[in-house]
Amino acid sequence: MLLKKSDGVFGIAQAEYHLQDSHYFLGASLHYGELYDTDGRKLRPTLWAYAEQKLFEDFTLIAAYSHSFAADSPCRNFAGIGGRYDIGTARIGVFSDYTRIVGIDEWATEVTCNFDLSGHVSLQPVFHIIDTDHHTKCIGMLRLNLSLCNPR
Repeated sequence: MLLKKSDGVFGIAQAEYHLQDSHYFLGASLHYGELYDTDGRKLRPTLWAYAEQKLFEDFTLIAAYSHSFAADSPCRNFAGIGGRYDIGTARIGVFSDYTRIVGIDEWATEVTCNFDLSGHVSLQPVFHIIDTDHHTKCIGMLRLNLSLCNPR
């Protein structure tokens, strides 16, 4: 894919803090360029936070939030919350989020189960329910995950 003049420059950075079985992430991105063909080149910063807080031996609370500081950003805020329950080598999870994209409300929920096939490979069926502007859609998929380090 060739870049067009309007694609601009995009930079991203993320830091992780790990404490026992909990993980915390703080990240930022910076886009400089045209968002639409006619809006001119602008700087668009975004910050996000994501946490996986172990509450009990087999249950982890998940929370996420992001904010774009650019007034013309199609998606200014994103917030989500969910949980994951570990059963042996499987992890069952649910995550629900809300965002407003170009003035349209979107609610989404993901239900998933991740099965370890080996220390580095897992299979993950996923079911999404997405409500955009009062129109509900369901999407199913199957992910094959490959980890190059840190086996479970």
